[in-house]
Amino acid sequence: MRIAIVAFSLVLVVSTAQAQEIKRVGPWTISIMKDRFGGSANVVALAPNRTGAFAIRCVRETLSFGYVLRSLRGEPNKVGDHAFIKVRADDKPVIDTIGRFISDSAILIGSAKEIATSLSGAKEVALRVTLPSVSFDDVFKFGSSGGKALAEVLRECPIEKIKTQ
Repeated sequence: MRIAIVAFSLVLVVSTAQAQEIKRVGPWTISIMKDRFGGSANVVALAPNRTGAFAIRCVRETLSFGYVLRSLRGEPNKVGDHAFIKVRADDKPVIDTIGRFISDSAILIGSAKEIATSLSGAKEVALRVTLPSVSFDDVFKFGSSGGKALAEVLRECPIEKIKTQ
């Protein structure tokens, strides 16, 4: 239950002037919050596994990726702490980036445009998260649904117009 609460906190602020739609695509839960006044939709695609959750978000036309730890590992983390992260989709090149904790267990991952390009058509993504006190790997297997979830998010954040955090 905690992972669901923290994962949906990755959306950050959601206006009451939005209508929400929930879709299931393979292991993904996709939340689409449409602005009732014609603005862009906020979209979050979340794929949990037994150790955490991988998230793709488009919030206020800004693309980002996130990782939520199911249980805390190593020393407690604080909002603003950094993590070194390696991302690898299928057998594509490894992307080295930095993540920032937005809660004690949710990490906002950098290099969104590069990761989005790498995830296109990918069937799995592997993460290596390095914190000051511990390093660990996590793998998310999407099958063909990964591309569908990414496409749903990129509908609101087209890759050629991506603003990133």
